[in-house]
Amino acid sequence: MIGAAACKNAPPDGYTYCLPVSDVMAINPHVYKTVPYDPARDFVVVAPVATVILAFVANSSVPASNLKELAAWSQSNKDKANFATWGIGSAAHLSLTAFNKTMNGSLTNVPYPGVPQMLQATLSNDASATLLFYGPIAQYIDAGRLKPLAILGDKRYRAMPNVPTVSEQGFNFTPTVYYGVYAPTGTPAPILARMSQLIGSAAADPEVRKIMDAAGFAPLEESNQAFAERVARDRATWGPIAKSLNLALE
Repeated sequence: MIGAAACKNAPPDGYTYCLPVSDVMAINPHVYKTVPYDPARDFVVVAPVATVILAFVANSSVPASNLKELAAWSQSNKDKANFATWGIGSAAHLSLTAFNKTMNGSLTNVPYPGVPQMLQATLSNDASATLLFYGPIAQYIDAGRLKPLAILGDKRYRAMPNVPTVSEQGFNFTPTVYYGVYAPTGTPAPILARMSQLIGSAAADPEVRKIMDAAGFAPLEESNQAFAERVARDRATWGPIAKSLNLALE
C-alpha cells in the first residue's frame, strides 16, 4: 500500500509506475480501516503482466486427494487442521474463508511472515495445508512430500495437467492472484501506449517467458480494458468474503 500511495502521489508524467499484486487493488480496500488510495480513481492500467500459479497443497500425511476430501478430513480433525497463509486479510486468507464456506471445511487460518515459513510449516506438518506459488514447491511435489489438491487460477496449469482448478471442484468463482503495471491517473495517453507496447514486447520474449514459467508465473494475455474489468470484478467478489471476517486492519 505504501508503494501504491507513492505511485498515486507522483507527478503523472510517465516516469513513475507501480507493479502491485492484486491484493493491493482488489482486497486491501475491504480489510483495512484506511487505504491511502482509491484503486478505481487514482490509477490507470498500463499493462497486465502475469497471473501467479498458486496451488492448494497438503502435507503428504493428510488423507485427501481433492478439496472435498480435505474439507471432510478437516471436520473430523479440527485440532490439527491448520492452514498456512501469508497474513490476515491476504488472498490466501480469503481463499481459505471461501473454501471453508463453500466446502463446509474447518481449516484454521495460521498466518506466517512469508512463503518460506509457510512452506516449512506445511512440510513439517505444523500446517496441514497451504496455498503456495508453484515455483518454490515444485520439487516437493515431485518428491511426494506435498500433495497438490487444486490450482487457484483461470485454468489448469500445464505442469500439473491432472490437478483441477478450484472452480472445477465446486467454487462458484475463480479466485486468481496477478500482477499488472499501473500509472497515476492523468499520465498522458501517448506515454501509456508506448509503455504498454514495451511491456507487451518484453512479456512476449521467449527468454522472459522461460524465466516466468520456471518461477510459476503465467503471462496474462488480455487487453488493458479486460484487465481493468478483471480487477473491478475481483474487488466486487472479494468484498463480501472480506466483510464476513469483520476485519479492520491498521
